[in-house]
Amino acid sequence: MFTPFVLMAQRQTGTEVNNPRYDERRIITYGFSFGFHTSSLRLKYSDYFTTPAMDSVHSIVPLKRPGFSLGFIVNFKLAPFLMQESLLKLLFQSMIYSIIMWAEGLL
Repeated sequence: MFTPFVLMAQRQTGTEVNNPRYDERRIITYGFSFGFHTSSLRLKYSDYFTTPAMDSVHSIVPLKRPGFSLGFIVNFKLAPFLMQESLLKLLFQSMIYSIIMWAEGLL
């Protein structure tokens, strides 16, 4: 029932595309990016962790912390089908870890 109206809405009759060849004329295009993320540390325990000097340490736990990033994106048109994209990104984040110690008298 609505098929003819839908087809007419999709059809462009005698109209020109807005801003023809816009991408073809531009050699450099740019933009910005903004993102949210979480960050944490990946620990690799050394042999020092098993020595008597560290006998009161139970574990070291990295904590996930929120952060955000700001970026600047630049596209360079090198040839009709060849582009190079460069991305400069700044990360704002903090990394924290928690050290859990044995209490006296629990060993």
